[in-house]
Amino acid sequence: MLSMFSIVNLKSLLLTGMLLLAVSFGCNRKILWDAYREDAEDRIPFIDIIKGGRWQRFSGVAVKPEGVQINAPEEDEQEELPYNLRGPYLKVQGDFLLVATITPQSEKSALVYFFGKLPDMCDGWQQTGKAVAIGIRQQLLQLIVHDGTTATAKASADIGHVEKAQLAVKKTGNKIEWYVNNIFAGSLEDTSNIFGDGKVYFGAEAEAGSSFIINALRVKPVNERGKVEVADNSTAWQTVATTVKPRYKSHDE
Repeated sequence: MLSMFSIVNLKSLLLTGMLLLAVSFGCNRKILWDAYREDAEDRIPFIDIIKGGRWQRFSGVAVKPEGVQINAPEEDEQEELPYNLRGPYLKVQGDFLLVATITPQSEKSALVYFFGKLPDMCDGWQQTGKAVAIGIRQQLLQLIVHDGTTATAKASADIGHVEKAQLAVKKTGNKIEWYVNNIFAGSLEDTSNIFGDGKVYFGAEAEAGSSFIINALRVKPVNERGKVEVADNSTAWQTVATTVKPRYKSHDE
């Protein structure tokens, strides 16, 4: 039989172990959460990109009170480019954080694109552009990297059924991290310098026969050395429109 002294020591060891586990879990959780929340450390507010943006000119989009609804083209409709040619874009310096809140409306793919360089398409030739696409398909988190030559899936994590999903992409130096609902989900070294031109264009794509809603789209510098400016995309449209295949048309045309 265990002596009273041994029982007391055993209880002390168990209590100490539980406290250490609790402290360790709490610290890890805080690191993941603080990675992109608005906290007292930097006091840098987010910029809302949905409000006041010209999203009604994004092909296949319906602007609603709850956000921007992304609709896949019907079977008899022409394929559209998955970026907002005439909406807002960003001029960025240094490190920044992009956060999209979406409401999936089916199990089909719902992707939000952050382009550092727009695709070029002309006379049968296509350059895919540079972008990070993040979204959900069949309850799986998706992250796809377009490096200017190919598109590569970098993540496919089970996140279960969600009514809304908060998806974040954070650029720090040559590293890109991504998060879902405040939880760190992965990172990669940006060997393609995706955002090297200092611009970010927005896009979205719903899988055929489906739609989803972008409830919020926000951006902020991650420190005081960074800079983010929302700019008008009409100049970019004039440049891209001269190289896009004729079958891709804006709703304004």
